[in-house]
Amino acid sequence: MKTYTPLQAKTRRLEARLRRRLDRMVDQFAAQPNCSIPQATETRNHMDAAYQFFANPRVGPDNIVAHQVSQTVQRLQECPRVLVLQDTSDFNFSCLLATEDLGYTAGSEVRGLLLHSSLAVRPDGLPLGLLTQQIWTRDPADKGHTRSRRQRLAQDKESFRWLDHARAARALVPEHITVVHVADREGDIYDWFAAQRPANTHLLVRVAQAHRIVVHGPDEQPGKLSEVVRAGVPLGRHTVEVPRADDRPSRQAVLTLRLAAVQLQPPRHAKQRSRLKPVPVWVIEAVEESPPAGAKPLCWRLVTTQPVTTLEQVIGALAEYVVRWRIERFHFVLKQGCQVEQLQLETADRLANALAVYSQVAVRQLRLTYQARLEPQTPVAQEFSPDEVAVLDRCRQQQEKRGRARVQTVAEAVRVIARLGGHLGRKGDGPPGAKVLWRGLRRLHDQVLGFQMARSQGGPAQHDVFQTIPSPSEN
Repeated sequence: MKTYTPLQAKTRRLEARLRRRLDRMVDQFAAQPNCSIPQATETRNHMDAAYQFFANPRVGPDNIVAHQVSQTVQRLQECPRVLVLQDTSDFNFSCLLATEDLGYTAGSEVRGLLLHSSLAVRPDGLPLGLLTQQIWTRDPADKGHTRSRRQRLAQDKESFRWLDHARAARALVPEHITVVHVADREGDIYDWFAAQRPANTHLLVRVAQAHRIVVHGPDEQPGKLSEVVRAGVPLGRHTVEVPRADDRPSRQAVLTLRLAAVQLQPPRHAKQRSRLKPVPVWVIEAVEESPPAGAKPLCWRLVTTQPVTTLEQVIGALAEYVVRWRIERFHFVLKQGCQVEQLQLETADRLANALAVYSQVAVRQLRLTYQARLEPQTPVAQEFSPDEVAVLDRCRQQQEKRGRARVQTVAEAVRVIARLGGHLGRKGDGPPGAKVLWRGLRRLHDQVLGFQMARSQGGPAQHDVFQTIPSPSEN
């Protein structure tokens, strides 16, 4: 496992045999997302094949995501505009004392891996799939030597990943589609804003350095970014839904909106600073002036390279930034749903391969969660096998306690799975989330397995086989 290096222009394609194995593993792990590898693979042969796949030197995170990217590109063909969400997360494997080549992670003493992904999402929030992904370690010998980073070229720094992945993702998306790269504070980097981009490619990044000096107005007056945008006349107010976090529930926030057109200046310590040009951008400020008692007021400052002049455009940019939480949920499903930090493999390279495979599982589950909300009429056969549909039909009959109604849409299937996972489905409960879905998917898998075993062993007719499937109230 190496430290961060720029993405390769070409990725070695997986062999046909390895591609088939990868597809089978994603299906197996998706059916039981929070199970261990031996549990999910079910047979010794499948388990051995999975471990051999992770250890294969011809397998890497780059060609794992590359194998699946064609499906992502196919889904976004009809989208005139797509959001590409970038983010980095660290994974703690400190408990694996014998695992080789692990490095340290940001701001802590733990040993583990770092993962950076580009997730394609429709503007309405439906995840489409991963476009790029990279996994690396930090050499413990380099820890504490951050001062030397000012002398390094941009492409030799970890922060180059934002620009690097944006270029790679843009190359995968058809040219006629507008791409908006969305990032949190870590993406607030001058080099990324100053880099050349196609006319239909934009950045939307949360400000990390609110006190940086910018110039504004026809006279190009200097001023602190936060003071420049706050001096503007409010454009209006807008209400947003603040997603829940570990320490707070979801809530609504009324935000006062301001806007300023400024020019970003090169960093003070940038090499050949005199040759670098200011970058014209638009800064949006959204401030919660009257938060609920005990709640920390929201203050979002966003920088966008797309011209923004009206209240409607400001609200549109805010709505696209809120979609950034989808990649946070992706990391949540990966860690809590797929339990990837419980993996036990002998080397960092094998862990990286496993992490890339489970990333496909997490995206699939995340997509299913939001597809039921945004495309509820999607035919169930597009996402579930015939055996799964047959079992879902029976489960629905048992849950509803009335005449048999076949499951025909993804939304109906997700409601049945959520009930299996413990979601009551009352009016005030809201739509099912990722947690109840991964619990329900595991129960669905167990019932499908029982159905298939009874059928393959010459058991009773289909109707009688369903009688052997316990209802949720019997478990």
